[in-house]
Amino acid sequence: MLRSVEKEISKGEVIARRCSSFFYISDKITIGEAAELFLDNSHIDVLGVTDEDRLVKGIVLRNDLFSLIGQKFGRELYLNRNISEVLKEAPLIYYRRNTFSVIEEISSELNSPVNRYYVLVDDKNRFCGITSSRDLVFFLSDMMRREIKMTQSIHSSLVVKAIREESSSFQIFGAVMPAGDIGGDFQYCRCINNERWFFSLCDVSGKGLNAGMIAGAVSGMYAVYDFSKGLSDILKRINSHIYDLFGGEIFLTGIFFEVDELDFKIRLFDMGHSFLYILRDGRLYAPSTSKENMPLGVLPEIEPEEVLIKIKSGDMIIAFSDGLIEQTNISGEPFGQQRVLSFVSRYRNTPPEKIWKLIHSDFESWRMGNSQSDDVSMLIMKIK
Repeated sequence: MLRSVEKEISKGEVIARRCSSFFYISDKITIGEAAELFLDNSHIDVLGVTDEDRLVKGIVLRNDLFSLIGQKFGRELYLNRNISEVLKEAPLIYYRRNTFSVIEEISSELNSPVNRYYVLVDDKNRFCGITSSRDLVFFLSDMMRREIKMTQSIHSSLVVKAIREESSSFQIFGAVMPAGDIGGDFQYCRCINNERWFFSLCDVSGKGLNAGMIAGAVSGMYAVYDFSKGLSDILKRINSHIYDLFGGEIFLTGIFFEVDELDFKIRLFDMGHSFLYILRDGRLYAPSTSKENMPLGVLPEIEPEEVLIKIKSGDMIIAFSDGLIEQTNISGEPFGQQRVLSFVSRYRNTPPEKIWKLIHSDFESWRMGNSQSDDVSMLIMKIK
């Protein structure tokens, strides 16, 4: 009496691939016979009901059936009656429809705590299987898990955790400590030619997939960009890319600079980041511009303004993200900008990587087991 349709191997993301049951019964059997089938097949929660031509008449649910016959005198009243008396209607969906179009159509039902069933049919309305809102939620959850894993892999391959570079003119060290698996802080270093270098330290607003996606995309743009076109051009491209994707809801702050070792100059763009300092002759100062550059992705178009800095031997350039200075300890006190800058001043004759290790050690001691609340990044350059 228990029948099943053969599972069809379908190409593409069609709803037939989301079936959790292919079992059905005839509309001629009794309620008692259906109950026996459920008892013999504990893994089945729902059965399709069809006529002899496999045309769908409805569905019958295990729980509903046993609730009915479990009532007082239920067995006597219902066991010999036809199954049609307990049929439930269920929406019919063409089995080759795209899964995502179905999900969009029934999206409000996916939020319901009640598991809803849908009968899949062919072009002649013949039974092809049953799926449910729970099946589709599991599908979306699994898809999200796989996408997160893929994003983590791409993010890890594109976003470097540490930069160590040294030339005849400078030493530089950069570090990134994500707060989670996918972070929004990232850095980049590239030797443009024998005398020119490009560096950046960026912080994407928010966390998770969107932040990680932007971090990976921007790192990829750096890798293929022709830097002879200048930094302003790539900043405009990054701005357009982020704005087109998120319409100003997600943005990127960053420090972008090019070091020219021939004329000892730095061309600097501070795109709404602000945490950049130069240590010269024992004094710290923040470079200023005539106008404040907006973060990338806030406006559809930008005209970034650069700062030209003449560097000299002994100078240090320090940039860091807000995650470093805003981290609190168990008493709720922030690590603080002054604490970071004091370390830099005190150990200015120490190599950049050593300075970072000292700051990092103090940072970990400071938070005293309090969870890291945001991504942390820092870039330290020392001019020889």
